[in-house]
Amino acid sequence: MTSAFQLRLAKQVLLSGGIIAYPTDTLFGLSCDPANRFAVARLNQIKQRPIQQPCILLASQVEYFSGFIRVDIFQQPSLYTKLCAPPEPTSWIVPAHPDAPCWLTANDHSIAIRLSHDPLTRQLCALLQRPMVSTSANIHGQHPVHSLLALRSKFGSRIDLLLQSHHNRSDKASTIKQLNNNQAVRR
Repeated sequence: MTSAFQLRLAKQVLLSGGIIAYPTDTLFGLSCDPANRFAVARLNQIKQRPIQQPCILLASQVEYFSGFIRVDIFQQPSLYTKLCAPPEPTSWIVPAHPDAPCWLTANDHSIAIRLSHDPLTRQLCALLQRPMVSTSANIHGQHPVHSLLALRSKFGSRIDLLLQSHHNRSDKASTIKQLNNNQAVRR
């Protein structure tokens, strides 16, 4: 289980531009601070993924997305319901806030968000009081790792901190859907 000390260390690593590996509510993930352009670039480099590929933001509270998304008054109740009570882990593609960092958004100025129900992720976000970039722990185009041993083998010292948790995960990537039409982009 992750200790309070390890959580505080993870917060410091993230805020100083580091990359952490940790179990999410779906797969093992890699994470960094979304406000740090260099950390996001480093994460993309580690994963060998295209720089223009948008990231998913995970948070423990809907309010943490406020500076990153732009959802009109008519979409707010729908988004809140979809984020808080999904039948499975689901990331939602929503319009990005005009001031959202360009390194997080897609070409159409959208951003993917997910409210995490995983205890470890929720604790990290609560400590940070903001969302975290989250992406599966894999090299772009390859299968995600499913064990701590595979994670260490694949990424080694390129990761600044590895957190462990005994919480059950689904071992399946989140579904990604468009908020405006509920259409699945990834299942």
